Amino acid sequence: MVLPIEQWPRPRPVSINIGHLATEIAFYIAFVAFAIYFVISTWSSEPPKSSLLEKAFSIVWAMFTIYLISQGVSAFIGDRKLLAAGEVALGRVFHVRGGKHPRMEFSFQDKVGKTITALASKTRHIREGSIIIVFYDPSNPEKRCVPMDNSLWKIRLPQ
Repeated sequence: MVLPIEQWPRPRPVSINIGHLATEIAFYIAFVAFAIYFVISTWSSEPPKSSLLEKAFSIVWAMFTIYLISQGVSAFIGDRKLLAAGEVALGRVFHVRGGKHPRMEFSFQDKVGKTITALASKTRHIREGSIIIVFYDPSNPEKRCVPMDNSLWKIRLPQ
């Protein structure tokens, strides 16, 4: 018999979701390749020479790329920590936004009974009213919470 997740000893065993990781890595590689190409082509000494505005934009683009990667790595590490050692709650999705960047708003109650509302990217199978498993940091649940299905990590079932 498998115990409920909240009763598992911590740290919980977690492993990477290879399919989602491959997609994320492909996105970052494409983004970085474009940034490198853009910076190299802008700063090339061969004609036609780039304007100062193009060079400034290439620097901003390179900084944005570094920022994007650092945020992705930070979320990757943080999500693993939350799934391994965070508190667990059931949440309910109460609003879903579609479009180019689909998002879901959800709420859950922490262990002291406070209702927390958060926003996360939406996966395909989530609908308004869906029940989700949320992992959170009890010291800052508003800022550090992650729905289980939004993480690159998954919890391994005990043998």
